[in-house]
Amino acid sequence: VEEVETKGGFVQLSMTPFQKVSFNFGTGMNDPDDDYAKATGDYKKNWRAFGNIMYKFAPNVTFGIEVDHQETLYEGTVEHGERFIASAIYVW
Repeated sequence: VEEVETKGGFVQLSMTPFQKVSFNFGTGMNDPDDDYAKATGDYKKNWRAFGNIMYKFAPNVTFGIEVDHQETLYEGTVEHGERFIASAIYVW
């Protein structure tokens, strides 16, 4: 097993324009050192962006929906994918 050196980052913006509703948006990137590309199957870079809406139904219950777009760049091709996520959060 060989480690893969990478650089990257992630940023997120959260807004609560209404007492019970919040919006979150974010993006992130992971870029391995090109010297390690062969060890990763010619993988060059990962990128993702997401957005979600959270609704505070009760003081301890929140519901959310999220869409997440992901791209992985390989030598000569790009793979795309989307995830759609629904969540129910209970805090005690």
